[in-house]
Amino acid sequence: AQGGDPWFSFYNADKTLAGFKDANWAVKIPPKFQTFSLQNKFNNIIGVVEVVGEKSQNYYLTRSGRKLAIDSVYYWDFQPDAEQEGFIRFRDYKKDKIGLLNINGDVVIPASFDLLSKVHNGMIYALSGAIRTDSEDESHYNFEGGNRSLIDTNNQVLIDTFEFDGRINFYSVKVSNMPDPSPIRDNFRAKKGG
Repeated sequence: AQGGDPWFSFYNADKTLAGFKDANWAVKIPPKFQTFSLQNKFNNIIGVVEVVGEKSQNYYLTRSGRKLAIDSVYYWDFQPDAEQEGFIRFRDYKKDKIGLLNINGDVVIPASFDLLSKVHNGMIYALSGAIRTDSEDESHYNFEGGNRSLIDTNNQVLIDTFEFDGRINFYSVKVSNMPDPSPIRDNFRAKKGG
């Protein structure tokens, strides 16, 4: 099922539950998921909330039908994470840490970070050792301190100290022995041996 055409969500008659159909509108999964925050397109792995009787359970679902990261879906602003470049984040709520799964649902980065960005060109901004501070309404939070680094999808550190203003193009990376003098480029020292 990997690498094929995406599946698309569709609703039951009263629009209280959703399932998925393929591009030919053949039902792949009958409606059984909550519609709130469900993504419309299912590529390889997706966060869902399944309704079973009076209870609901969130998990990641692969197109092969594998349920994983049960009650460990990574949410941001009430939206489950979306697959990007074949990876998706998950949260270990007991440890309050974030990790990364591949499209098969295998853990490629254990839940050991306070924050992980989505994957961009095989790279991930990572924060560890920070202190979480909640907002006044406790619906959002920030972090203070900690180590900011740049890692890859194999959990290898590319840049030990990665401080930037959030405006960076991960798809225009240029590796060289000397800093680039261009005013439109940011320069970072890579980890030795990396």
